[in-house]
Amino acid sequence: MPLSLQAKLLRAVETGKIERLGGTRPIPVDVRVVAATHCNLAEAVDNGTFRKDLYYRLNAVSLSLPPLRERREDISVLVEYFVEKHCNTYAQPVRKVVPETLARLQNYPWPGNVRELENALIHAVILADGEAILPVHLPEEILAFQKLQVTVPKAIHTPENQHNTPLPLGTSLKAVEEAFILATLAWQNGNRTRTAKILGISIRTLQNRLKDYKVSNGL
Repeated sequence: MPLSLQAKLLRAVETGKIERLGGTRPIPVDVRVVAATHCNLAEAVDNGTFRKDLYYRLNAVSLSLPPLRERREDISVLVEYFVEKHCNTYAQPVRKVVPETLARLQNYPWPGNVRELENALIHAVILADGEAILPVHLPEEILAFQKLQVTVPKAIHTPENQHNTPLPLGTSLKAVEEAFILATLAWQNGNRTRTAKILGISIRTLQNRLKDYKVSNGL
């Protein structure tokens, strides 16, 4: 939101009045503002891209909602809700989601969060022609996704009898992260956009990681 628009919003929140475009007099409004963002507003205030006074005016009650990949226990509830909702929307009988389909949905990282999940289920509801939603009815990117088996460098392997821990105390996880990112990139045939989406990170973060790994644009 541009700073100029932030100033107008602040004025409206503080005074309870707005002016229409081209208008000559303020109009009283009685509204409650519910704002949502995927940005860190405290950081935006520090770097000057978000007004401090507007931040504190809006921040009366703050709720932080983790991404869907961090609350997978919610997926089954959301699936049930969205399937029923969109079966009714498209005048179809409410279809059952088979366990294999639900497992696919719970395994996927959901970079687009709840909105992506809802769109995937709309896709499935429209394609399903029987009483159940099967894995084949899901979007291609979900069907293509699978847990990656990453080859971890031998230096960080430990015998199974060492307290059942895969990494010895003091070992950096940097090599594991690098191996995982490069394996994902290779799996996607060097496509960085798809790789970033699967990993649930921004393309800029991926580019920075690959630069650290001295990976050329050819991969």
